[in-house]
Parts: sequence; structure tokens; C-alpha cells
Amino acid sequence: MKNSENNPVVTLTLGGREWTLRLGHKALQAFTARTRASMSRFGETLDRYDNLVLLLHCMLLTQDSTVSREQLDDWLDEADISEVFTKVGEAAEAAFPPPTEDGNDGENPPIAAGTGGTA
Repeated sequence: MKNSENNPVVTLTLGGREWTLRLGHKALQAFTARTRASMSRFGETLDRYDNLVLLLHCMLLTQDSTVSREQLDDWLDEADISEVFTKVGEAAEAAFPPPTEDGNDGENPPIAAGTGGTA
């Protein structure tokens, strides 16, 4: 669900409201503080359902600080869990896109031929 290459947007309707799921600094900071998970083990941490719910809660809290965990649990009881966590995964992937086919992860773009740079 990307509206442009540089502006990933993942939306989810939950609790009768449309949310924009963005795994940004605030959500990551809250999640890693609560789980004590290192960034190098972030993916492994998400293998646990309770951590997926916590990550979702952290993303929602960045938009509305009044969303309680109990409220989220009620919304999840009414939701299509598969769809919800597909969307959570899309938000995580948008924040940490996989390397491109050329092996470039976007951090250090390849140097163009003839520019005098070295690879």
C-alpha cells in the first residue's frame, strides 16, 4: 500500500476508524523499550503474537494517545486478525525495506560510471 516510492502508507480500519500504520521513531522507541528487544533481533521479536499486538498498539498510540490496550484487544476480537497483521507486516516492511535486486539497501546508492567515484 504505497502511494509513492518515498512515502509508504499503510492504512487499516480498526475500531470503526481508519488508521495510518507508520513504524516511525516514536513507535519503535516505545516498542523496543517495552520488549527490551534489540534492533538486530527485531524480526525475531515479531514472531510472538503478543509482540505483534504491542507493536500495533505502539503505532496507534502515536496517532491517539488515549487508545488503551484493552480497547485494542476489543477491536482485535472484532477484526480479521489475518488482515490486521498483514498490515502490521506491511508497515514494518515499509520502515525497513528489503535490499533491492542489485543488493543495494538504499543507504549507499551505487556510484554512477564516469563520476570519478570508487565503489
